Amino acid sequence: MRIVLEGGTVLICDAERRALSEGSVVIEDGRIVSVGEALRPDLPSEERVDCRGCVVMPGLVNSHVHLGEHLFKGLLEDVDFEGVFYSTLFAWEGRLTPQLVRCASLAAAVESLRCGVTTIADMYHHADATAEAVQAVGIRAVLGQKVLGFSLGRPPVASADGVDYRFDRGAFRDQLAAACEFADRVNGSASGRITTALCPHATNTLEPWMLERVAEEADRRSLRVHMHVAQMESERDDVAAHSGMGCIEILDSTGLLTERLLAAHAIFVSESEVKQLSARRVGVAHNPVANAKDGGLVAPVHLFRAQGVDIALGTDAFHMNLLETARFAVYLHRARAGDARFVSPEDVLEWATLGGARALGMSDEIGSLEPGKRADLLVVDLQALNLVPWHNPAAAVLYHADPRNLRLVMVDGRVVVENGTVSTVDAEAVNREFASASDEVQRRIGVGGGR
Repeated sequence: MRIVLEGGTVLICDAERRALSEGSVVIEDGRIVSVGEALRPDLPSEERVDCRGCVVMPGLVNSHVHLGEHLFKGLLEDVDFEGVFYSTLFAWEGRLTPQLVRCASLAAAVESLRCGVTTIADMYHHADATAEAVQAVGIRAVLGQKVLGFSLGRPPVASADGVDYRFDRGAFRDQLAAACEFADRVNGSASGRITTALCPHATNTLEPWMLERVAEEADRRSLRVHMHVAQMESERDDVAAHSGMGCIEILDSTGLLTERLLAAHAIFVSESEVKQLSARRVGVAHNPVANAKDGGLVAPVHLFRAQGVDIALGTDAFHMNLLETARFAVYLHRARAGDARFVSPEDVLEWATLGGARALGMSDEIGSLEPGKRADLLVVDLQALNLVPWHNPAAAVLYHADPRNLRLVMVDGRVVVENGTVSTVDAEAVNREFASASDEVQRRIGVGGGR
């Protein structure tokens, strides 16, 4: 089937950051076959979409998220995250079931599409349940089963003296085996929309020999590794206390610091470690909203940019609106730098599109509107009151657009959202099931508060 999107302003979001006024995008069999300034009126197509007054741009890439953790939304919003991380969260996660994670993943994936996110990189427990949700909703995903150095049935214990991680060789080996089996079996499923990664939790929640084993398995399968890196001060301090190294250095020593690594957060890193990230071509998933909310933490984006580190954007947990995350990133880093020109709208839209694709090793397939790539894209209506008048299309989208302005969202050339309505699943049924799952989780963990 051939679809032609015509007459809109096309933000290609390629390396040259080209924009076409009154351009056209031609899609056939799920891929972009041409992008141009004008269209021959006799070009045959099964469907023509009039995009005048709209921006056509790549779908957004959420490079770090935990869809299943949506179950704890509202319970961990205004807390000392570092304090509850070891004392509470792992114990709560041990009480989850595949069905609960499936309900949460469905709800979070639907919200992601509604916000213009066409690709997510997810790491969580019960990854098969998340894969089922991704299959149903129609989003693109890089999925991995989370691997810890201990059992969720016997989680870490935090005290004034520090954290006892209760490392367990047998539990780790079972989790790594399950993660590898999931990655082998699920990779390429959902008509190729699902690819897989190995997902060790963090540099402090696995022992160095465990990280080495993960690196060996990833190398054997040529898989990406998606993990938390230097996201908390305690992570950095524990790694230093036990190894005498920084978080990036421990990854280097265990064989994980390669171009296949996706490092989420990377907040507590030194300038020399940022140079290591750049030298090894490691992509960083920057999560500005989640980090700021969890105690005003800010990743050293100025160092990443100075050293040429590939920057992607993530929402982490509870929050699926990547465009809002991109907008916050502009404000945050301009304020930190004291420079209104520190980052441009085009810079940050790149983090949310092509930068995310690079970090996931998918820049040949997604992230920009170029011939041969998958037709994952958005049509943003710029004629709404909140968007007029506009002059720079990238600035209009970044500073002022919101989900209600998304006229179309496509994945593989298939319309998955039209005028705010997700077409692949019954969103109202998903909402009801998620509400029931949330109630069940609250019963299981012994907290409440209502909706």
